[in-house]
Amino acid sequence: MVCMYSLESSQYEKMLIRCTLPIRDIAVSPDGQWAAVASEYVKSPADGFDSELTVKVVNVQDPTRFVYIRDCPKPAKHLTYDPSGSHLAISCTDGVVYVYRLSTEEPELVRKVDGLIRQLETTDEASSRAIWHPDGRAFAVPTVTREAQVVSLGDGEKQRAFSNGHAGEITALAWSPNGALLLTAGADKKITLWEVKSQKVLARYDYPNIMNIAWHPTENIVSFATSDGEIFIYNDFVPAEHAAQLEHTLQPAPFIHDPLQEVSGNARKTLTNGTKPPAEHRTRRRGTPDSLDDILGPDEDGYEDDFVDDDDGAGYALGVNGNGKRTNGHLDDLDGYDAKRRAIWQPSIHKPFQPSSTPWRGNRRYLCLNLIGFAWTVDQDTHHTVTVEFYDR
Repeated sequence: MVCMYSLESSQYEKMLIRCTLPIRDIAVSPDGQWAAVASEYVKSPADGFDSELTVKVVNVQDPTRFVYIRDCPKPAKHLTYDPSGSHLAISCTDGVVYVYRLSTEEPELVRKVDGLIRQLETTDEASSRAIWHPDGRAFAVPTVTREAQVVSLGDGEKQRAFSNGHAGEITALAWSPNGALLLTAGADKKITLWEVKSQKVLARYDYPNIMNIAWHPTENIVSFATSDGEIFIYNDFVPAEHAAQLEHTLQPAPFIHDPLQEVSGNARKTLTNGTKPPAEHRTRRRGTPDSLDDILGPDEDGYEDDFVDDDDGAGYALGVNGNGKRTNGHLDDLDGYDAKRRAIWQPSIHKPFQPSSTPWRGNRRYLCLNLIGFAWTVDQDTHHTVTVEFYDR
């Protein structure tokens, strides 16, 4: 059975659910209002409903309020709420992670991730738990290749992976509260500390039989439980040279191409030279070093400027502008010429041939797609490859 106790007094309060077979996992929503329970066989005395392979989500204040998740074909091994409490990830023994949206009246299956986690029995010590990154946009799971693989909630695509950290199966993993660090424990009796941004190993510790890991919400404290039924709490677990990372604000999940940081290449860019400042703020243009005026020097009589006498009133000697040139203000307007001249220099923006490329799905995206063919690119980390294909070839 699942019972509720007071955290302050450690006193028993109520029973939430009764199960005839062992309970494999319990997950409490971030707001503490709901508890998801996974067992191989569930029976609730409140409604008299019997069902194998059922996950029950029950309200902790009113146990008569509950919903069932019955779509899993195999027993659930792990349950995990996302940071908002709106999604529940279920790792089943069939090697599939099922993600359900709980914000609707009935749980809705929104993502099915296959081919990453191992097909484990509920009694196996190896883990297949999906742990949500604190920003809620992705989760990480232990893979069959002993990696911690990040998966996007939005499209289910694989993102960055934490590789070469363990020589045995991963048994536990946990993000730091701000998502800057990751801890993984393995059957090789090691705990590995990772930097999330670079996926590099920062430190390794020798601790055997680790089954679960938890970070303190605000302090550099880590606790973990072992298969021997022991719980250890360690102060200053992260070394001093890396402890500053725990003080950072919330860090983004390690995407290959982060949708929040991506900028469209089709947006019109500002010209490099920009716009010219007003004439009153511009300095007078200087002559070149080998200009005639510099070679001859100033006029001895001091009449080097305005040497033309406007004796016939034709406007030859009107004042110059800030660039040392005469304006055309003294000229008469030509009918229709000004409008025609403005029309010639009016910029014309051509409609885009391709409105935009598709978003990144993992490490690839389409650059162009039309009735002639398509072009797509793959991010190879060190470079990009571009493939162009035509339908008539």
